[in-house]
Amino acid sequence: MSKIILIADDDEVFVQLLSEYLKDYGFEIETASDAMHASIIAFRPPHPALILLDIRMPAGSGLAVLKRLRDSDWTKNIPIIVVSADASSGLPEEARALGATEFAQKPVNLEAMRGVIFKLLGME
Repeated sequence: MSKIILIADDDEVFVQLLSEYLKDYGFEIETASDAMHASIIAFRPPHPALILLDIRMPAGSGLAVLKRLRDSDWTKNIPIIVVSADASSGLPEEARALGATEFAQKPVNLEAMRGVIFKLLGME
């Protein structure tokens, strides 16, 4: 069974591009376009092996989702890469303080993102 990656982002073009890229490496992709669905998918078994989480989404903040995931025994150890176009005003530090494993600023370099994902999943 392939590893599941959840991409939680309301930017449809980004989600489509990243999904197709990661599928080429054998990952199963789940997507959520808002914070509420991101939480539902993350908590539903089988849990994702890794989550890419946007900060600004409809139906709630990605930071609130991050906190909820880190507070749960079921999801607290899932690597979470926070992805945002906004890297100003301490957002990367705030995301890390809430438990983000990594922070990536948009636009992301797909090859660099793949490298981070492989490293976090022990696939180097």
